[in-house]
Formats: sequence, C-alpha cells, structure tokens
Amino acid sequence: MLIEPFQEFYGTFNIGGGGILLASADAILLARHPFVEGNIGRDLRESDLFRKYLPISSHGNAEIKTFTDGVVRLNSYRRVSEYPLVVSVAFSKDDVLAPWRADMSSRLVRTGGLVLLIGTLGTWLTLQVRARQQIENAYRDTAAAFRLLAENSTDMIVRVGPDMSRLYVSPASRELLGYEPEELVGLRTDSIVHPDDRTLWEKAFGEASRDRTGDIRATYRVLRKDGATIWVEVNRRRVASGDGYVVTTRDVTRRKQAEDQLAGANRRLRLIANEDGLTGLATRRHFDEMLEAEFRRAKRNGTELSLIMIDVDRFKAFNDCYGHPAGDRCLRDIALALKNLPGRPGDLVARYGGEELVMLLPNTPEASVLMLAERARSAVRSLGIAHRGSEATIVTISLGAASLRPNHPASRADDLVQAADRALYRAKESGRDRVCLADQPEPARQSA
Repeated sequence: MLIEPFQEFYGTFNIGGGGILLASADAILLARHPFVEGNIGRDLRESDLFRKYLPISSHGNAEIKTFTDGVVRLNSYRRVSEYPLVVSVAFSKDDVLAPWRADMSSRLVRTGGLVLLIGTLGTWLTLQVRARQQIENAYRDTAAAFRLLAENSTDMIVRVGPDMSRLYVSPASRELLGYEPEELVGLRTDSIVHPDDRTLWEKAFGEASRDRTGDIRATYRVLRKDGATIWVEVNRRRVASGDGYVVTTRDVTRRKQAEDQLAGANRRLRLIANEDGLTGLATRRHFDEMLEAEFRRAKRNGTELSLIMIDVDRFKAFNDCYGHPAGDRCLRDIALALKNLPGRPGDLVARYGGEELVMLLPNTPEASVLMLAERARSAVRSLGIAHRGSEATIVTISLGAASLRPNHPASRADDLVQAADRALYRAKESGRDRVCLADQPEPARQSA
C-alpha cells in the first residue's frame, strides 16, 4: 500500500503535539503523523487502543498512553465499518488543557471532519485495491482462456510482434506444418512461404498493410518441414493495444483442390458450350456473341471488321452420293484445314449452320481478307476429297467476304453478315469455287 499521499495529507494539519494514526483492523500501523519511518508496519495489538478500547466500542474518545512514544494524549478513534481500517487522531493532554480551551469545540468539529475525510480516503484506497485485484484476476482469466482455446484448436494460432516475428505459436503447428512450436518462435511469419507466393504474401501482409485495420485474409502456399507444399488460409487481426497481431492459419489444401477441379470443370463446360461437337469449331451462339462484341469495338475504335462466309459446294449431292457419315467426315476435314488459318488470337472460325462456316476477322482490311479467303479456298482444294457430284470432281468451297470500314454508318452487326452472305450468293451464282467481295454493307432501313 502506498502511504506517501496519506503522509503528505496528514502533514497539512496543525494539531500541536498530537498525531494522526491509520492502522489496519489487525493492528498494523499503516500511516502516522508525525512520520517516523521505523513505526510504519508496527504491531499495535498491545496498545491501549486495540487492547482496551476498540474491543468495547468501535468509536469513541479516550485518554490513552500512546504506544509508540509513551505520551498520554486525548484520542478520538473510529473503526471503519465498511473496511478493515482504524483511524485515530490524538491531541496531547497539555495542549488540551492550554489557555485556548474555548476553541476546543471548534477543534473537535474539525477533528470529526478530519476523521470522516480520512475514513473516506481509506475507503477510496480500499476500493482501488479491490478494483486492481479484479482487473488482474480478469486478465489472468482471459490469458488462461486464450491459451486453452489456442492449445486445443485445430487452427494454428500465432501471436506476432510489430516486426512480424512470431512471439507465440500454438501446438497445432505440429499437425499443420510438422514443426514444434519452439522451432517457429522468433522467426518471421513469411519464413515458410512458398517462393512462388512471396509476392502475394508481401501484398497482403507486408509493409503496406502495417497500418490497415480490421481483418486481413489471404490464401497462399507454404512449405512443411518435410518439404511438402500445402495451401493455407491466413487471417490476421491487429491486437487491441496496437502492439502486434494475432494470426490464425488453417489447412485448405483439399478445399483448394476441389476449387481447382470445379474451375477446370467449368472451363470444360464453357468449352463444350462454345465448341461445335462435329467440327470442333466455335458454335453459332459463340460466334453471335463475339460478332456483337467486335462490332461495338470496331465502331468505338474506328477500326475495320471483316467477315468471310463459307459454303461447301454441292454438299447435299455429296451426302446423297457418299452418305451422311462421309459428309460428317468431310465437314471435319474442312474445319480442320480452316481452323487455324487466320492465325491471330482475336480471329474466330465458327460453324454457322449446316455446311456453312464463317470467319470473323477483327482489325483486318479488305486486301488481307481477300488473300485469306483465297488461302482458305486453296486449302480445301488441296484436301482432294473426291466428289463425283461436282464439276470439279473434288470438294470445293465458295466464299463471300465483307469489311466494315471505319466510320461506316452501319448500325447493326447483321449488316456485315448480310453483306458477306450476298457476296457468297454471287460467288455460287457465278460458278462456285471462288471468292467474291461485297460492296460496303448497307445500314438496315428503319420502318416508318
């Protein structure tokens, strides 16, 4: 217990040759004025105050020979009922009998107030002691609960300092990483991050994140002690005091594998949805989506967009001569010959319907479109697929090409398709096995 405040406070009172005493209920001297260091902590059980008067009454006035110095004084004492304290204020007998006896009543009033004040201070001191004990008990209980949770959790719980070094590691590290907790304490939290994921870790938990509040979560790979790689989900929360972080880590390898498998399945489904089952080319639906997107881009950027419509010459006669299975093989061979002919990532070859194919060529001028169309026609002829129902005796194709030039007033993507289709019709009407270039596509007329 700190007695200096009481000693300083008691020293402000002028009580002549008297004194002020504050003792515990078990008769230990806690504070005294005048101050004598050797008396603090002295046992007062054999004093008249504790031996004769307090057993009779918890408060009163008495002429008592002071136990500490043997001087007879008039004492006013009180045992504090709410707390284990005894307060005594004493005046020397000589002072009491001095000429200023007339002032005794006022002194007694002040003495009563002093006793009340001292009792109040004693009460306040006791409350402070109890409050501190409660806080310490609560802290011990919280720390014990945290350790209990940490040591029985399947997630690895880590206490991290401001420099990201580990201060505490829960026993789950054995199962999760193969390390004993002591092997990880003192090392930075990025010490076991997979080399390929260090940039990801730095982005989530590096210097730039030190002042961020709230939870920070990231998923990345770490290396176990045996060298194996696992995926972990890490959640970091700043400690309320601001002195470091609490980090929880859990193994999500199986979940990650399941997510990867699901993503792969989705990619395969998208591929199936966008790929024609017979030819392996893009479907009509995928072509329509790409045509709209490329048409908007060409109009926005002022670039050329070109289209080649392709039709297999006399394909019905081919099916009648050789049968539909042979017709399917013929379409697959033609598709294979044309699939990678454009060569650029943005180009698209699709099955438009039946024996009709289409090439979508973004940012491609007319001259290049004509060259590509001729290459396509020659590629199919070079296959040499026999066709006795055709004048050429082999399978050939007719092609119609159209280009949307920058700032053309065409308002719909269908304008480009219709222009290429008209060019294809001219190619077939003029003898087949040839390429025709359309005029500029005309805008669709608006109905009145």
